[in-house]
Amino acid sequence: MVPLSGRRLARLDALAPDSLVAITAPAPAVASAAAPTLHWSTADDGVTDAWGATVALDGDSLAGLAPAARRTLAAVTALSDHDDAPAPRLYGGQCFDPARPHDADPAWAGAPRARLVLPTWTRTTLGGRTWLQWTGAAAAARALRWNIPDGVLPAAPPPAVRAPDPEARPRWEALVRA
Repeated sequence: MVPLSGRRLARLDALAPDSLVAITAPAPAVASAAAPTLHWSTADDGVTDAWGATVALDGDSLAGLAPAARRTLAAVTALSDHDDAPAPRLYGGQCFDPARPHDADPAWAGAPRARLVLPTWTRTTLGGRTWLQWTGAAAAARALRWNIPDGVLPAAPPPAVRAPDPEARPRWEALVRA
């Protein structure tokens, strides 16, 4: 059951079925049976675990993805019965060395140079409170089971293989000094 009431529930019902919605509610700080696909932790942002990807933006750089990121976040209708609920958030990164083609490294084959993801499920602990957030199409929101499903993740991927790179340390040191 979706954790909304009153005006916010009516607002969900009024959205077009394909509208992007983020629903956030307080949650117990318990571990999920499914390992997160993302873990983010900073002093200012608290601790976030995330599962799945409702939206994935790929490109050559984070700066190049910025317009699509702004459009994506602007399209999300954030709903919560709590005014202090965290807003939906994109997570991502980009290649560290822009001068070196990453696709030559087997460890990065097929990966984009930059990626931002709007997770399907997030659990954020900040300021002593824990929040659960689901993001997806408004039509799917009413049928939610309000917990992180065990089946959120596909089967575990094979272990990563790291290709040896004898130039890695000198190249990294040169980039840090630059």
